[in-house]
Amino acid sequence: MRTRQLIRAAGLPHPQVNVAWNGFELDFYWPEHRVVLEIDGYQFHFTRARFERDHQNDAALRQHHIEVVRATDDEVHNQPLIVVARTAHALAGRDR
Repeated sequence: MRTRQLIRAAGLPHPQVNVAWNGFELDFYWPEHRVVLEIDGYQFHFTRARFERDHQNDAALRQHHIEVVRATDDEVHNQPLIVVARTAHALAGRDR
């Protein structure tokens, strides 16, 4: 919920949320920009298996020319401007 509010407050385009893609679930997806924002909470991303799956997901997305922006829960809560800046930069880079 916090990330959605952050995206809206920053005036970024509205993403698709929790999108099934190629056997993976994408947290926030801007298909027209070919950008994904993944939020990595320690609760769900602390195992070796999850780390490997995230890496495979990123590689598959890159093969399809989709840029992946990753942020941690901590960054969303304590450094939201960094998350916004990374995401905005990725979206702007895909507008060209």
